[in-house]
Amino acid sequence: MSSKNFMIIFCLFCLAGASYAENSQETPEAKLKLSLVAGSRMINDKNYNELILQPEFNKGKFGIGLNLLARWNADEGFRDEDWDEIGNIINYIRFADKGNSPLYLRLGKLSQATLGHGFIVDRYSNRGTDIVKDALGSVLNIKLESTGLETLVNDVTDPRVCGARIYFKPLKNIDIPLINKIILGATYVQDSEPQSGNKDNLTVKGIDLELPIYKWLSFHTDYARISDYGHGVALGLSGNIGQGFSSLAFKTELRDLGADFIPGIFNSLYEITRPGTSTLQQAENQKSWDTAADWYLSDLAIISLGYEDRSKEIAPKLHLGLKLENELFLRMTRQNISISFAYDHERREKGHNLIDFNAPNSTLTGKINFRIAKNISLNYTHQEVYNNMGKETKTSLLSTKVLF
Repeated sequence: MSSKNFMIIFCLFCLAGASYAENSQETPEAKLKLSLVAGSRMINDKNYNELILQPEFNKGKFGIGLNLLARWNADEGFRDEDWDEIGNIINYIRFADKGNSPLYLRLGKLSQATLGHGFIVDRYSNRGTDIVKDALGSVLNIKLESTGLETLVNDVTDPRVCGARIYFKPLKNIDIPLINKIILGATYVQDSEPQSGNKDNLTVKGIDLELPIYKWLSFHTDYARISDYGHGVALGLSGNIGQGFSSLAFKTELRDLGADFIPGIFNSLYEITRPGTSTLQQAENQKSWDTAADWYLSDLAIISLGYEDRSKEIAPKLHLGLKLENELFLRMTRQNISISFAYDHERREKGHNLIDFNAPNSTLTGKINFRIAKNISLNYTHQEVYNNMGKETKTSLLSTKVLF
């Protein structure tokens, strides 16, 4: 491990200790969990043995989890590069739970980071084509009574993509229903190297307005401009219907897109495609319809769908997600099993089906967890990534996890 990574870890632990010394009277007893993962991983047709020690420390709102990894095979020995990235060592650092605290902070892998309504940053992931390399990204949200802040950074050790949205309620003190709930926001996001070796900054600025109509429904509109390129406008509805056993979180938008503009450009495929500024010149003036929904079935399952279709380009985007919780299988088969699946694809060429697990600009992840005893589980994870040229990267992990 490099001295730089060691110092980062040391400073983080010092920061955690100082924070909790200050708040010790307000936090419950500290909890320490330790798990050991042993298995075999296939990386691009090469087999490696894998041993991971995963300590987790939680106290009150604060939590930290480490990923102490050893990966080797008979031909190459130990892979020293697995310790080059701090994101491979720190699994997560968090403060509070998202949505349940005025202050929320999380460092680690980013998988569905969104700013505002997603017109600029929409389910952003900081994982690129090297799927055994994790960046230490960050999300920081501050939510006060009449104002708030949302931020993200792709990698705190080497920041390249940085974004922030600030919002406030300018008419909060006016005694007029609905009007006093109006939210105004402004967003700024920049990628200092949108393509490897391309130092032409990709900068996107935007403003937005949100008007809560009912307790489960809000209207919003967004305007965004990519510096030196095009702009776009969106009108939409979003909300959350239902509670208890079944609930549905949804968003639907009609978009008017100018030339040289791509909505939600910082998305789940951004780090894989690294589109750069050259892709913007291919974007046409057009209309599009974007829909996203997450259906929660109590503690049994989560079904996710995201789809955008554009009037002129052959470039719809699709997101599919399915998570079947162990409670579902316990009720059906009395087996403690959980399964998850995620698929993202942006079609850019004719001849490719929208659901094509081998297509360029796509990712596929599947996970199966089978708990065979109280503290022992069998796990299988498979991931595939295809960049914009169709080059594939695959990895599979079969492991046993023991919780002490």
